[in-house]
Amino acid sequence: AGSAVSEFFSVEAVPKPVVENLTLRYDFPAYTKREAAEFESDNGEIRALANTEVTIKAALNKPITGADFQVLGVPVEAEPVVEGTEVSWTFPLAPGTESFWRMKLTDGDGFENDPSDYPVTALPDLAPQVQITAPTFKELRLRPSELLPIKYAVAEDIGLTEVALLVLPGGDVKAREIIQPSPSGVDGQPGLWHGMASLNLASLNLEKNQRRLTVQLRVRDNLPPEFQGPNEGFSEKLTIIIDEKAKSLAEQTLAAQKEEVREALKEARKDLQEAKSEVQQAERQLAREDKVSTDTMRDLDEFREKANEAQETLREMAKKAEQTAFRQQGEQMREVADQEVAEARESADMIPVSDQKDQRVAEARDAQQQIDQAMRDLQEIEKSLGEADKDM
Repeated sequence: AGSAVSEFFSVEAVPKPVVENLTLRYDFPAYTKREAAEFESDNGEIRALANTEVTIKAALNKPITGADFQVLGVPVEAEPVVEGTEVSWTFPLAPGTESFWRMKLTDGDGFENDPSDYPVTALPDLAPQVQITAPTFKELRLRPSELLPIKYAVAEDIGLTEVALLVLPGGDVKAREIIQPSPSGVDGQPGLWHGMASLNLASLNLEKNQRRLTVQLRVRDNLPPEFQGPNEGFSEKLTIIIDEKAKSLAEQTLAAQKEEVREALKEARKDLQEAKSEVQQAERQLAREDKVSTDTMRDLDEFREKANEAQETLREMAKKAEQTAFRQQGEQMREVADQEVAEARESADMIPVSDQKDQRVAEARDAQQQIDQAMRDLQEIEKSLGEADKDM
């Protein structure tokens, strides 16, 4: 048998198309007044506001002759643009999109890339969130001539166009709309607005039998009609009972603020009394122990917890009272929290780290004395509220 050798052939290894760099650009809808954003992407994820125009730019390892981009399950008519070793694709991000996008690349030899799927999400333009911050009580008894101021806060991701009071007197089918001044943005807190609405009860021209009405704030954002806007947000409802003999709104507000201070004082005193009981129990055990026992540590932990709860109550009430007639009482409550109660906690913290039994017992007694002084101070603050009652 013989052998034969064919002629020699040249073989060239041709690489597949590969994406070497990926850039995304977001051109946001005009109504947002946001500047376009362009950035390099490591993971190819698209996550932007619905109706944003998205541009994908891919730098490749070699020239290609064809490209196909898809958003899986979402029809997109835009065609990619191929320029040598670069390809780009611009498409609108349809509302509700939550899928994956994919690009297929073909070179001059007919070789294709290994396509990957990248997440794509269209973020909705959310409806405004509205909260009435004053009055704090949701049912009011007012005179028919009263002017009701309503403070409110709005959280909105893009912008606002209209604020209105919806007033529904008893017996009416449709609420009356009363347009209000636009709220003001809060410095340093984008997306947050504060505003003041007002309701003049006398201007409603109520019938004699219309003694009850509901009031609600409605806020509309600036989402255009072509994007199925605007979105609307609604506050909780206030109930107003018309009563010629009612106290003035100022008197009712003052009384409600005073009652809130009283309740805070009551709660803080209760926590301090429980804290005192725990440290008294710890003192009795410390007098019998050469080392701090587990039971004593448990009592000290309970003391710290109750003292901390009292501090939180007092500081929270002090903050609320800053814009009320009880600012002075609020400042006094904060002082009790930051001085006597804080010093009592410091004394309790020294007990486990003190080497001498007498010193540990002394720290426990000092903590009790500070708590006693705090409770006396709170009694004086409540007494000042009683004196204020005489002036009302």
